[in-house]
Amino acid sequence: MKNVEGSLGQKEEDYFETAKKYLLTDPKELLDLLKNYDKDKIPDSIIKNLERKIMPDPDFCLERAKTCNLAVKYLFSWAQAMYDYNKVFTQTKPLRDKLEATRKVLAE
Repeated sequence: MKNVEGSLGQKEEDYFETAKKYLLTDPKELLDLLKNYDKDKIPDSIIKNLERKIMPDPDFCLERAKTCNLAVKYLFSWAQAMYDYNKVFTQTKPLRDKLEATRKVLAE
């Protein structure tokens, strides 16, 4: 990943230039990335950063996204859906684990 100063391999806080260069130049590739995103394996660090840096921002809301353009509206909706999915997926993990254990017992 390239940071704003141009060094390779460094994390950056201002993602807009990178997004323009690597994501927005090929909308089909971006759509494929979003559709094929492994929502069952979202790292906890991403969720924590989202909760710490993005979610508290009053501009991170559907109403604000709608005022930008359709692409922002749908990207916001996707990001919110991934966040919501992760919360439910995490909360239901003990139930899914128990179900799997019960299935194994029944199979034996």
